[in-house]
Amino acid sequence: MEILQNSKDTIICIFEDSLYTEPVIMKCFYWYSDNYIVTLSKENPNYIIDLTYKEGEITKEHFNSLNSKIRQDIYDFKLRSIVNEETKVVKELLIAKAFSNLDDFETPPNGEISDPVGYYPENNEEV
Repeated sequence: MEILQNSKDTIICIFEDSLYTEPVIMKCFYWYSDNYIVTLSKENPNYIIDLTYKEGEITKEHFNSLNSKIRQDIYDFKLRSIVNEETKVVKELLIAKAFSNLDDFETPPNGEISDPVGYYPENNEEV
């Protein structure tokens, strides 16, 4: 990831497509569209974001602050994407259970329910 000031009012962000997907980048930079004109382009193997400030020049302090915020936000949206992918099956099962008319999901699991910590739900006490 590279973040550079291109002109007095424009910042360029370069993201490797092997690390960041287009949806992650778009979700991240959507939140910047209030104060910046956001333009996405693809130059293999990179995604390029041009951020043009709507209210004038980008000072050095503004650039440093924006640089930190972009790095934090892109990692946040990348992590959200990973968590979303890893919990996809659980969400699908919860939705299937919620809208199921059958009692297929009501059968208790085979075996004894226990906890290695020593909590036994059937008598509601710790050992």
